Amino acid sequence: MQINVGTIIYIIDAKERAVIPAKVNEQIVTKKIDDETTTHKIEFPNGKSTVLEKLNAVHFSKLEDVRTYLMERAGEMIDAGIRNAEEIAVEKFGTASSIEPTQHPLAAKDNASQIQITLPDGNTANVNVPEEYFSESPVG
Repeated sequence: MQINVGTIIYIIDAKERAVIPAKVNEQIVTKKIDDETTTHKIEFPNGKSTVLEKLNAVHFSKLEDVRTYLMERAGEMIDAGIRNAEEIAVEKFGTASSIEPTQHPLAAKDNASQIQITLPDGNTANVNVPEEYFSESPVG
């Protein structure tokens, strides 16, 4: 993801469970004989600054992407909790009540295509995109 100076980005702070906006104030390109690195100096709402690449945090340029990312992580946590409860029930009581899987509201629908994106931290995510977005013209 290319980040331009002046852009507002949204950082996921997992420790505080918060989404923090930050402004990119500076882009630093370091060129060496065999390497080139780009770093970005960002400013938080409280006035503090840091280098984005030094943070161990996921960041996005659009709030819609933040919502999708957080909803996917929440779904994964819920699924893991349910699987854990089922395993404990089987282990301790010999059986677990069966539950019918429910489709998450963000899960793929008949009129959606799933694409895979690479997140800024290198992880990949599956995203469901409604078909109408593929047929719309990007111009006007």
